[in-house]
Amino acid sequence: MMTVVIAGAFCLNAIASLSVPDIGTIAIALAGVGVAGLTPVAARFEQKQLDDPMQRMVLAMTLTALPMLLFGTAMSRWANAAGHTWSDSIGLIVIVGGVATVLLNRRVAAILISQVALWTGAAAFSSNKGTLFAMAVGLLIGLFIAVRQSRADAETLRKQREQQRSQLRAEEILHDFEQTGQGWFWETDRRGLLVYLSPPIGKMLKTDTRKLVGRPLAELFELDNQGQESERSLAFHLTTRSAFHELPLRAATPDDERWWSVNGRPLYDSFGNFFGFRGSGHDLTEKRRSAEHASRLAHYDSLTGLANRHQMAQTLEKILGAPNPRTPRLFGLSARSGPVQASQRYHGPSCGRQSVDPSCTAP
Repeated sequence: MMTVVIAGAFCLNAIASLSVPDIGTIAIALAGVGVAGLTPVAARFEQKQLDDPMQRMVLAMTLTALPMLLFGTAMSRWANAAGHTWSDSIGLIVIVGGVATVLLNRRVAAILISQVALWTGAAAFSSNKGTLFAMAVGLLIGLFIAVRQSRADAETLRKQREQQRSQLRAEEILHDFEQTGQGWFWETDRRGLLVYLSPPIGKMLKTDTRKLVGRPLAELFELDNQGQESERSLAFHLTTRSAFHELPLRAATPDDERWWSVNGRPLYDSFGNFFGFRGSGHDLTEKRRSAEHASRLAHYDSLTGLANRHQMAQTLEKILGAPNPRTPRLFGLSARSGPVQASQRYHGPSCGRQSVDPSCTAP
């Protein structure tokens, strides 16, 4: 960009002054245009080859200041050779300096160095010693600021690299954890649609994970078969925007039965606006199978598969304690009969009122 600006400024100066520069001025101008044209190449070299902040600063300052210095010198030499003063071309110099400031975009040290170099070159053929002294002071100030800015940039770069390494390490740990199958992560937007889902979940559900992004979170589960109370259901928590922990949900797997334990919490921005949920999950299948197996062993014989004594006792207790007029009789006696009713049925009505009398005999 600066190549075009510098070349255009020389052309405009030729038209405005109706003059042609000498060979020396043309050589200086072409040198400035050439150095400005090398800036993209030097920028790639800086990114790939230079790690030292000081070396990068020197290269950047050279590529920034040298074209401006050559441009200012050429303009001043041209004006002096044509019998004018460099102030006659001040408009073009200001324009080039303004464009350079815009392109450097908040890089204070580079902006200051470029401006000092530009005006130093413009004042090179000036007989005013005050101008040259001001330019020299400005150059020293620019170098001081450049060194200070270089140190600040080095510290900022170090912190950025540490942050990038920490972020990369966290992403690698998260990826490794997801690949082990021990857990997975999910995130939804404020509408309950998935914006992130761990890739292994797609394999379990026999689909592409990218196709699940943008779908409701509830589609990952078979909610109709849970038998859960409404206040503990997934839909309840998502609607009320409340956190939930260790919520057992059956996965919507097409082949085998799989259960997940799901956690989630609502997300709010700095203004308190809700923007989604984020959570995790882990496999609960083997734990449920182990619990079911242990429960079966506690009630059924492992060899015969029949109910054991404990299970039979529980069944009899339920039968005998059932408040039903059709309760089955055991050995001819109702399970609801007390000792008096049982004595009346066996010894006769007269002994029902004397159930403790040993003289009562069977009829």
